[in-house]
Amino acid sequence: MEENISKQTNKILFTEAEQNLLNYHRDHLKNNTFLENEDGSITTVYITGVLKDGKIYNIPGYVNGKKYEEEDQEELMEIAEENDWFNIYPSYELGPEDDLGLYANEAAETLHKVIENDGKKLIQNKK
Repeated sequence: MEENISKQTNKILFTEAEQNLLNYHRDHLKNNTFLENEDGSITTVYITGVLKDGKIYNIPGYVNGKKYEEEDQEELMEIAEENDWFNIYPSYELGPEDDLGLYANEAAETLHKVIENDGKKLIQNKK
């Protein structure tokens, strides 16, 4: 996925569903409900790709103070269903056979640039 950059503002443009992930992240920053990691970084959303109905959905993997890892995916899918996340957060077509998550991963990387920048600003402001 090529980054969609607005020539007028020089900012990355996100779909509404991708913006929902950024809002999830920013709500955790605003409410101080993020996870402080051992390395000094913070977790606010932990974008996780899950396969459903032939698409990969990027959904929050950080929920209610818990970071859901790959082995927790079944529980995370239940949370996603209960919260209607498959209608809120972005989905992507499957990539080529040797990299099914290609498009979802590219989108997550683009979002992560903004998320990292927000996290760095928060940490700098705390110093």
